Amino acid sequence: SIYEDFRNFAGAEGFDHLIESFSRNVVFYSTKDFSRAAFYAALGKLIKLKPFTFPEGIGHLCKIMAEKLPVELNIEVRSVKRTQSGVEVLTMRDGKEIRYEAKSAVLAVPGDKVLDILDKPLPEEEDFFRKIRYASTVQVLCEGKTILFDEANVLWTLPKEKSNFTALGKGSAKKDAAGVITFIAALREKTFRNLRETNNLTPEHLRNLIQKVFPDISNLKIIRMQ
Repeated sequence: SIYEDFRNFAGAEGFDHLIESFSRNVVFYSTKDFSRAAFYAALGKLIKLKPFTFPEGIGHLCKIMAEKLPVELNIEVRSVKRTQSGVEVLTMRDGKEIRYEAKSAVLAVPGDKVLDILDKPLPEEEDFFRKIRYASTVQVLCEGKTILFDEANVLWTLPKEKSNFTALGKGSAKKDAAGVITFIAALREKTFRNLRETNNLTPEHLRNLIQKVFPDISNLKIIRMQ
């Protein structure tokens, strides 16, 4: 993991304050769950990347691709099986079994779900996918008056000072005429578990918690948690 491989090199304090925050807020993994192979491969590419943007949003790319490919919606994929000629995909739609044959298939699903649909996985596939887990991200959608976002869209919080939250972010939200802005507060996993176990996962308790940690926010309202 990055934690095992990089923490001593970077220094414990700098690692815990900066790299751990980056990993949880941008990649949505704890560094203990983020493999060093993936990290160094991504780092090498990121340094050379040029930024691109889609004027109509990233979904525009999917729409362009879908115009040239047959797209099937509302179908349950039961299994993907290797055959001598390629793959066979078993699906269900409206209670009827439908089989598709192809030269290859891409399993674009979370890694911990692959073994649910991959028929007769290879031993190395079985070993790899059994170990996959994801760190949960709990976001509280809020609105309130604050100057915190006047110079930055995202604020990463440091573990020592703001131990209950990993970040605050407003995205592209703008203040309304009354100076109210919509933003997201990202809870740490430990905080989320503690609140749930103590039955304090309520809008009022979350509002008081955010208000205590970020007193610069006024007229705070909790919209929902996801």
